[in-house]
Amino acid sequence: MTYTNCLQKHTNIFYLSISILILILLPVFYVIVFLMQREMRKGTQVLRRISKPSLKKKPS
Repeated sequence: MTYTNCLQKHTNIFYLSISILILILLPVFYVIVFLMQREMRKGTQVLRRISKPSLKKKPS
């Protein structure tokens, strides 16, 4: 095996491993972002629910 052949095999394995890592980590990243946004929305809904009854009590 020549040096260029050996080098080409190593780069192919490197690119293959990098692409597999990206394919695995990308959905994990999206799930984390989705869950964080969901939690942030829940927090804003709780604040809205607390503020609405307080506004209704003031005029009466």
